[in-house]
Amino acid sequence: MGKQHFQSHIQNKNKWKGHSKTSDNVNNVEIGSFVHACEGEMLYASTHTKIPYFNAPIYLENNCLIGKIDEILGPINQVYFTVKPQEGIIATSFHTGDKVYIGSDKLLPLERFLSQPKPTILNKKHSMFRTGGRKNFSSFRKPKAGQRNFKRNH
Repeated sequence: MGKQHFQSHIQNKNKWKGHSKTSDNVNNVEIGSFVHACEGEMLYASTHTKIPYFNAPIYLENNCLIGKIDEILGPINQVYFTVKPQEGIIATSFHTGDKVYIGSDKLLPLERFLSQPKPTILNKKHSMFRTGGRKNFSSFRKPKAGQRNFKRNH
């Protein structure tokens, strides 16, 4: 009884940890094409306009999990990323141009990485609430050595 209970407990635990070899996400989109293998990892050129999350799972067309995104490289208009393969996946077994897929919920919009100008409307509203006394701090300065402590009338 003890051994069976222990084995079923382990199976139930693994079911909830997400140890799935296939994608549960039906909204997978093409994210990149294989460039080459390097130091046991795979380098891909992004074919999507959005940027992938770090550690996002990467799948083949048949929804088989091959690894997770390790690094994101290159300029914003020519993105590359590396995939750290799952156990049992060999990086050199892929060919140039092989497509990989990612869950659509694991992508960030490009605008998130671009510097956006600050809205001028907020700056104008902020300056409207300032009082005149806050703008001039010269009357609160300590006099320098040898300087008199009163204002001159010009």
